[in-house]
Amino acid sequence: MRSRPLVLEFSRALAVVAALACAAPLACAQTLERASPPCSPERQEQAKNGAERGDAASIYLLARYLSTGRCMPGDGRKAIQLYGQAAELGYPPAFYNLGMLATARQDFAAAERHFSRGAEGGHRPSELQLGILYATAPAPVGDDVKAFAWLSLASARQESISAEASDRLSAVRARLPDESLRSAEAMAETLKARYWAMPAVTPGP
Repeated sequence: MRSRPLVLEFSRALAVVAALACAAPLACAQTLERASPPCSPERQEQAKNGAERGDAASIYLLARYLSTGRCMPGDGRKAIQLYGQAAELGYPPAFYNLGMLATARQDFAAAERHFSRGAEGGHRPSELQLGILYATAPAPVGDDVKAFAWLSLASARQESISAEASDRLSAVRARLPDESLRSAEAMAETLKARYWAMPAVTPGP
């Protein structure tokens, strides 16, 4: 089960993600590649040329084209390879996709690493998904104090992630005893001091 998404075509891997990561107990903020990028020949050529030059955003965009298979022939294995390459270059959105694939494999430690890198780079869905992961994954990754802290940060932003973060935050808060809640609130303040001013990173079209 752990290795299947890495050998399936990417569209089938997404179904695995949806089944494992979006159903209880591992509900997800969103799945991979909800929409394909624009299919203009010019945009595709830009992605290919940029990827050849080693531009992280172009590598990520080419991975999107290959993973959706709607603008050019799909290649799931190549797409995953390119997401990894974009992540190696530090491109925050790529960490989200790798984190979702790790979640599908139930490799929650790897998912935590990927979502953390994305969140720390300003990718808001990674920020939300990290809180969800802490709230829903089994121990040792699962941690309601960390879940509270990250969901607090996401819910306070008044951005597209905030409504879901607020709903999930309420459930986590109800599980925390008073002493743990104080620790969670202190951690939330630390995260806000560190990441609140981080500009949001959104992948190009």
